[in-house]
Amino acid sequence: MSYDEGVKSAKQLLTNLINEVTVPRGKIQAGPQDKESQAKVENIAEQKAKSDQFESERETVIKASALLAQGKQLFQSKDWPGAAQIFRQVLTLIPNHAETMKLLSNAEAQIQQEREALARKIEEPDTEDRPSQPEVQPAEEMAAPPPKRFSRKTIIFGAVGSLLALTGIIGASVFL
Repeated sequence: MSYDEGVKSAKQLLTNLINEVTVPRGKIQAGPQDKESQAKVENIAEQKAKSDQFESERETVIKASALLAQGKQLFQSKDWPGAAQIFRQVLTLIPNHAETMKLLSNAEAQIQQEREALARKIEEPDTEDRPSQPEVQPAEEMAAPPPKRFSRKTIIFGAVGSLLALTGIIGASVFL
């Protein structure tokens, strides 16, 4: 039975009850029709409650969707704090919404990066106003190449190879 049919049925039942001549309840035993009517009324009340709940949830989703769209616009325009605030509002309406949580995380990461960049800029002297100077290296660094670093395994195999070559053994590559 649909909601509208239930409402129509309830109205008809109420009209019939109003038009009937009644006797005080204490003198008449409740019959099967009274129980059936009561069940129909309870069913209608339950459907009405579900309909109200559905409408409330629908309004919440519409509001959250509008906020999410607004937050995405702020995110695209790189207004990270504004976007983060809107995304938090969406999460109060629809907790654990995956897309919103991801966008909020990204916005907060951008805010953190901007803070770190600002902190570095404050700590570093302002180099934009001064002409850049080439970095001067000491003469000894320019003359000698940096020492090569070999692993322990490479050194051992190199030493064994050298010994075998010195002793004249031809199959030295087998050991390498």
